[in-house]
Amino acid sequence: MKMLTNEHFEWYWNEATPEEQKLNDRVDGFEEFFYDMTFHPGSCSYELIKCVSTAVGSDEWAEDEVVLPDQLRFFTYEFFKFKVADLITGAAGFFGSCTISVGLVKSS
Repeated sequence: MKMLTNEHFEWYWNEATPEEQKLNDRVDGFEEFFYDMTFHPGSCSYELIKCVSTAVGSDEWAEDEVVLPDQLRFFTYEFFKFKVADLITGAAGFFGSCTISVGLVKSS
């Protein structure tokens, strides 16, 4: 497991249930796949933002550096805290943008 940030470390050892720790460890095993979410050169998502230009008097195209926001440059799965609960019949998934969380709610 990679070195955890202080906030993530505190959550993992002091708040997370054993099931949440197990889910976190499982996500950690897929860390290499998170690279595609970062838009870095070499990732499949980079092609979506790649910029190219030509120098004055040149016909050759060259890639320009794209300055990424810190949230993408330093992306890590440690931005997320995992919660595990029993699945409710008739439940639906949601993403909470204010709390940056994914969860389930019972549909009415």
